[in-house]
This record gives sequence, C-alpha cells and structure tokens, in this order.
Amino acid sequence: MAISAPDRNRDGMTVRALADSLGTTVRALRHYEEADLLSPRRDARKTRLYGPEARARAELIVVLRRADVPLKAIEAALSGSPSLEAHRITELLEQRLEAARTQVAEIERLLPAIRSGDLWRYGRPHAAAEIHAAEPAV
Repeated sequence: MAISAPDRNRDGMTVRALADSLGTTVRALRHYEEADLLSPRRDARKTRLYGPEARARAELIVVLRRADVPLKAIEAALSGSPSLEAHRITELLEQRLEAARTQVAEIERLLPAIRSGDLWRYGRPHAAAEIHAAEPAV
C-alpha cells in the first residue's frame, strides 16, 4: 500500500524539500547517499523520505561541506572513527573561522571608505589626520 502525499510529508521530507530547506541541491544529497553518508528510507513508490535523524545528519554534512571539510573526514567522523578525524575537522573549522574573521575585518574597514566616497583612503587609518594637519588654521 502506497503512502499518500500528506503521510509522506508527516513521515519525512522528500529529497527536493530537504534540498530546498538546506539550500543545497538534490544532486548533492544523492551524492552523499551514494557515498553512504545518508540513508533515507523509501516508501512503496521508492521515494526517498528523510525523517528527523536523516534531516539532522544531512544538515551537518551540508554545513561541513560548506566549510570545505572533505567527505572522507565527514565519513570518518560520522562513523565514530578515532578522534583523529574529529581533530582534523576541528582544525579545518578553526582555520575557516579565522579566515572569515579576517574577511569581516577587511569589509568593516572597506565599507566606510566606500560609503564616504574616499576609497583612496582605504587602509590608511591616519589619512584623515594627515589631511587636517595639512589644512591651514583659520
């Protein structure tokens, strides 16, 4: 007996709905399934259905991939392999976080220069003081 559409939604998300909710592609989720990282259950029509645990696992995989963690490291970490892979993932995430902080700092310095139209002053924290020092006193 096939599961009706409302029951499928209650019993799990389809691959399309999950991909949309995670901001990824159906192809990516199928790739993770082919790599044995995800195991959605299937209904009578062979439709992939992702319950709460599979959705949480998929979300973790997607977030780690966005942080450039290799699939092999994700696989090892998810399988409960020795903490070497967990340590490697931690190092990769710390590196990504530091790179993101550096990028944010650069953007925070750049935005005021762009907004003020004084882009040439970007990276010159004392440029305003130099200009005021060169102006004649009134």
